[in-house]
Amino acid sequence: MHRVGTVLSTLRNATVNRLRITYCTGETLVLAPLESRTLSGTPQQWPWDELLRRGIVEDGHGDGEPGFDDTDGSPRGIFHGLAILLVVAISIAVPIVAYFFDQVAQVAIPAVAIAFVAVATMLPALLFFLFDRQRLSTLRDRFQHDIFRLDPNMHTLADVRSRYGHQMDEVYFKPSERTTIGSAGQRLWPIVIATATIALGWTMALAPKPWLFGDPPPQTLFDALGHPQSFAFLGAYFYTLNTCLNRYARNDLRPKGYSAITVRIIISVVLAFLLQAILQSSTINDYNAVILPLAFTVGVLPETAITLLRDVLKKVGLWGRASQLEDKLPLTLLEGLELYDRARLIDEGVPNMEALAHQENIDLLLETRISIGRLVDWVDQSILYLHVVNSTLSKDKEGAQVLEKLRALGIRTATDLFQAVRIDPRPAVLIDAFRRGTDTAAIAADRLTLLLAAMRDDEWMSYLWTWRRRTLVSDRKINLARDGSFEPDFGPNTSDGDLPG
Repeated sequence: MHRVGTVLSTLRNATVNRLRITYCTGETLVLAPLESRTLSGTPQQWPWDELLRRGIVEDGHGDGEPGFDDTDGSPRGIFHGLAILLVVAISIAVPIVAYFFDQVAQVAIPAVAIAFVAVATMLPALLFFLFDRQRLSTLRDRFQHDIFRLDPNMHTLADVRSRYGHQMDEVYFKPSERTTIGSAGQRLWPIVIATATIALGWTMALAPKPWLFGDPPPQTLFDALGHPQSFAFLGAYFYTLNTCLNRYARNDLRPKGYSAITVRIIISVVLAFLLQAILQSSTINDYNAVILPLAFTVGVLPETAITLLRDVLKKVGLWGRASQLEDKLPLTLLEGLELYDRARLIDEGVPNMEALAHQENIDLLLETRISIGRLVDWVDQSILYLHVVNSTLSKDKEGAQVLEKLRALGIRTATDLFQAVRIDPRPAVLIDAFRRGTDTAAIAADRLTLLLAAMRDDEWMSYLWTWRRRTLVSDRKINLARDGSFEPDFGPNTSDGDLPG
């Protein structure tokens, strides 16, 4: 509790509004949302106590100045150094031992083969340790800005801390800690295990094949790689490098991601064995020209093997028993969703649109660091898909046609549909888009009305509409009296989350 007559050297706007504070002397102070300002002169002496008490402004040092620094002598710094040494040791020792025990193809220049495998093995891990040491407080502030715009219940920083404070501390750590993403005290074992898996993968890929497959010894490096398992590993490694680079660029490169890399490499090799078993007895003329590129694709996209397995099951008449392998409204149908984004969402337990539309999206925002605008757009699209299409697009042809007609009208999300109806409650063109079969215009209009009523009750619609509406920053004018009281107080618009129509 601040005492009466508190003198502030630094002031922070703790609301989503632009504050225009006018003192009784006629002086005005303007603060952008969440802006911190160093005060000088008479504003330091203004009666801030009531504004502080109500959470409209905060002491700029209220969160505490960063006071903890990771030095070379700290436990974290020591552990990081040991982890780097372990990664380098694994990356160099494994190919050396494998080469001199004849478990790596004997090429003309041994040092070249060993150096290549060592560098390729340690590169994904080194990207983490060379990761841009951006201050976590920057990402914390960005998250707070996004929450203000997305959550209709958030009006002050006190509201944000009360609801999301623990989650922010887990991901970004407390503001009083001077720390970085690269040294956030997370356990580094997933990175070491991923490095060991990659080293073993390269050893297996370049191993002479007689002891594995009963084939003649390889004469060239390509001969050593000429098996589906090797190419599946190469595909998984290709995916690993791209994943690390994307996470690096998006400030999302964390030890947790290396666990997914390890699992993906193992799954890709296992699926390559399955692929070989499926195609080995086929009548393909050039077997290697088909299976090796396909195995590489499986490493990059393991879903390819699942699709092939589904096709085989259909041919042998077992598809009815295994139809659960088919995704219901997969994420690939969403516009603007790349391969990396899809894999990132799957890592967080979001494999399809139904999961995305009902996932705790604040958790996704914190964990994936995907742009909030893109995440909101995907959720918005998913809600429309779920309410229009029954099961899958292939089974619900009429639902697919409705989506195509809406897309032709420029309506691609649930909020787009609400906005169109808000402008014209019963537009003939829009009603016609909801005709199915021999439906009359009246039936199509009733279907549209029921659809809007169902979507209105969706748990995330109020958040989506708040995000769409809060594109402009509103002003909040405060006339501050000499005793610290202020009238009028134009508070935040509590109707921001209301749906139109």
